[in-house]
Amino acid sequence: MTIEQSKINEDIPLFKGKAILKLDSLSSEGDIELKYTFSSKHGTLFEFNGMSTEQLMKIVNEGKTKVQIEVPALNLTSDAHIFNTNMGTLPELTGSLLKTDFKDDSKQIDALCFSVFNFPYVWAKTVRVVNGESFNVLQFADDEFEIELTPVSNLFKVYKELKKQNGHLITHRGILKKKDGSLFHKDDAKTVLEALGNTLSFSQGRYVDINFLTGLRNGTVLYQNFESHLCPPTDGRVTWFDDMEPDSLQSVFSGMNRLIRNDVWKDEIGKALHWYYTSLSGMAMEVSIVLNQTALELLVWCYFVEDKKIFSKTKFGPLSFYDRLKEMFKLIDRPIIKFEPKKELEEFREKSLPHGDWLNAFTQVRNAIIHPDKKHKIENENYRVKYNVREIGFQMIELIILFLCEFNGKTKLSMDKPQMNGKIITLDFTEHGAVK
Repeated sequence: MTIEQSKINEDIPLFKGKAILKLDSLSSEGDIELKYTFSSKHGTLFEFNGMSTEQLMKIVNEGKTKVQIEVPALNLTSDAHIFNTNMGTLPELTGSLLKTDFKDDSKQIDALCFSVFNFPYVWAKTVRVVNGESFNVLQFADDEFEIELTPVSNLFKVYKELKKQNGHLITHRGILKKKDGSLFHKDDAKTVLEALGNTLSFSQGRYVDINFLTGLRNGTVLYQNFESHLCPPTDGRVTWFDDMEPDSLQSVFSGMNRLIRNDVWKDEIGKALHWYYTSLSGMAMEVSIVLNQTALELLVWCYFVEDKKIFSKTKFGPLSFYDRLKEMFKLIDRPIIKFEPKKELEEFREKSLPHGDWLNAFTQVRNAIIHPDKKHKIENENYRVKYNVREIGFQMIELIILFLCEFNGKTKLSMDKPQMNGKIITLDFTEHGAVK
């Protein structure tokens, strides 16, 4: 079962068929079309016709704007908002779905299909030929489930246009099954999909949406879910991920699976990732610095105090942010990783903190933003110093999360000057067993 979309930002047709519209004592059976739109805040739109002129007049005269819609074929019941009426030969209503209730989504399924938005072309080792066309299929697996992501046709060319337009597009079809082929409930796979979503999003430095779930058993559709999630327009970013190294995605996926099953990390890793994406989203430089250093503080605190309990709250609490980061980098430091601040940050350190190191300078810039006093002030509000600190902050978040995921693979490291697009290095964080 697939959702089709051929053009960037094009309305996605979701369903055509029979539906029942209810309003107080009024009930009308007719034809409905559901589609998802990116050009409106409404999300899932509907067009319904089949009611009588008298019924439509009642809705218009009484100024009703809220109805309930049932779609039996989808086992779907939803409140809906009306924003247009048409009194033509086939009286119709148009509007948007509000809160949805899938009555029978508790049924056991043998496959969960889904669509992935705005994820780029990634080279993969597994190649499938369908109707004479070759596809590089991405594969993910844990102890129980396996996932395959198949890109749409000509994705490499389409994605270039997608970036140009800052748009939305279904780029991959996904299917999730149990390794042994047995039945499962969709909630059983919720954690696996969350791990996949975190992995794909983390690789791009922004939310990559997994949407339009379809539950199947023996090829029969048992339910569909059209709920929309957060998915910003595509924007090319330099992150830790090299799109020619698909094994790196599997390594992070395995780590994310462990993290979101861990009582300490199941909520906190999502917070840290959200702040990371948000700080990358082109906002004011000062806000971005505060956000990514907030993410760093959360990651470091959770690791040392809540998870590994290396420090007690009373011992770790009084430590400065600088001292906390030093403890973390004792663990993740590798000879191949070079934290070399750019020219402006190094000049700032030499002038303001001649006896400190680059990490001192890094934290001092954040202090200058949140403490408006002469002690912490950055001379002449130097923009390049702030830029350096923001970029290093992104890299530090990425390295810590890779460490937590027990990453073993190839990654880009753009802190190595002067290669702004990232030097490819091989990291192995498995030896320390970051999270079990």
